[in-house]
Amino acid sequence: MPGKNKLDLPLGVILLGKINFFLFGWAVFILSCYVLINLNQDVLKQANDLLLQEGISVELTMAQVKAALMIQVFLSFLFIVSGFGLIKVKEWGRKYTVYYAFSLVVFTFLTA
Repeated sequence: MPGKNKLDLPLGVILLGKINFFLFGWAVFILSCYVLINLNQDVLKQANDLLLQEGISVELTMAQVKAALMIQVFLSFLFIVSGFGLIKVKEWGRKYTVYYAFSLVVFTFLTA
């Protein structure tokens, strides 16, 4: 998009870029890393007990929780890249965001 600047973009693109970059990107990255660093058997037991109290009879293992957190860290990195591209008014940022959103929808239906 030669000649495009932030003033030419719709407000929705700017907001989506900032939400992707700051909220879904950095905030989730920091929170996921914090949980990953502080995860121990006591925390895992509390989580399993809470699930049991809610009527969910699933026993989470440390490996499952760590894998889920590592995936979340990776996804938050993708949101950071997406948001950066939108904020900096890059064509690849828009394309990447659309492809990423489409892949999330597909994976959601495949794993449901």
